Parts: sequence; C-alpha cells; structure tokens
Amino acid sequence: MIAVSSIRNFTDANHEYARNQIAAHESWLRVFKAIVYFNEQPQPELQDEQTSFVPSEPFPQLYRLAEFCMCQPEWCSILNADIVVTHLLHHVEKKLDKCRANMATSWRHQFDPAVGLQPCERVDNGLDFYAATPDIWAKVYQDCPPELRLGAIQWDSWLLSYFNSKAKRDFYDITDWKCILHPLHGHRAYGPAPPPVHFYGMPGMTSLKL
Repeated sequence: MIAVSSIRNFTDANHEYARNQIAAHESWLRVFKAIVYFNEQPQPELQDEQTSFVPSEPFPQLYRLAEFCMCQPEWCSILNADIVVTHLLHHVEKKLDKCRANMATSWRHQFDPAVGLQPCERVDNGLDFYAATPDIWAKVYQDCPPELRLGAIQWDSWLLSYFNSKAKRDFYDITDWKCILHPLHGHRAYGPAPPPVHFYGMPGMTSLKL
C-alpha cells in the first residue's frame, strides 16, 4: 500500500504539528511501500529513500491526489499527515485482498502523545484514512468536485459518501483493528471552505472481522 498525503510545512506550523507529523511519518516508514506528499516544497525532516514530494499548492485538490493514486499498481491510501498507522495494517491489507475488497476506511482512535500510543479509544466520528484500489481512485478522479481540498472541510465526508455509493459489498470498515491512530492536539487550521457539493447516499460499510 502507498500513502498519499499533504503536510503542514514546519516553518508555518507550530511545534505540535511538526511533532505529530514526524511521529506519523516514522510509523508510515514501517508500514507503507512508499510515501508521497503533495506540497509546495520538500520537508527536509521527512526526506528519505521511501518518501517523495510532488509540487503542489497548499491544501491540494482531492482529485489531483486521486489522479496520482489511479496511476499506481496497488492499493493507495489518502490520509491526514498526523495519523499514526500500526503494523496491523499489513494484516488488514491481506484480508481485504482475500475478501476482494476495493475500498476501506477507519474511524480513528485517539491517543495522547504525552502518554504514548496506549490507551487509544474512539472518541469521535473522525475519519482520516481512505484506501482504495486504482480503479476506484480513477472513478474518484472523474467525479470529484474540484473545490474539494485536503485539509479543508467536506473532502472526507464527500469521499465517504462516494465510496458508499460505489460500494455494493466491496467497501470495508477496518475500525476494529485499531490500526489508525490520531494524536490528541489543540491548534487546528483549515483550508478554504468549498461551496456546497453533492453528497451521495450512505448505505453503510461491511465490517472487516478480526
């Protein structure tokens, strides 16, 4: 699986953002085949052989990330840059393939960075992780409103509704695996709010059994 995201430049972000993004990146290196950030410029603290940077304006358009994902040979996930991913995602990906799934998401489990990854509990309805096969990302690229941007409101809700509309039985909820962890943090900065966009139906996901 390939991780695709966009970071807040450390020169623009407070210490909390930088700390959380570095910790997330370290976890990604152990799980993902490759990491791709859409950003204005490379971030030196995150540069390594496994990580690439695609030149992009701040808060990149979701369809541009989908365009990249549809050109890859395997599962790609679009996720927020502060999400810590555990080794269990390897097992999840194998089970998804066995189930012939082509989409997956997870409600996030929150942890306190000052304490550690445990305890982690689901405390809200935040969704920061969306994985799909290239053919699904191709559909997202075709149908995604250009106003939707990573780091701004509505992109995640729209993508959840879109996956659900295309799901049938191929969209899986991996929340029970507790492999998508979100750090408790305070300061939040969002990109420009888009105009209202069309949302699809919400028939529900299939839970991926442990």
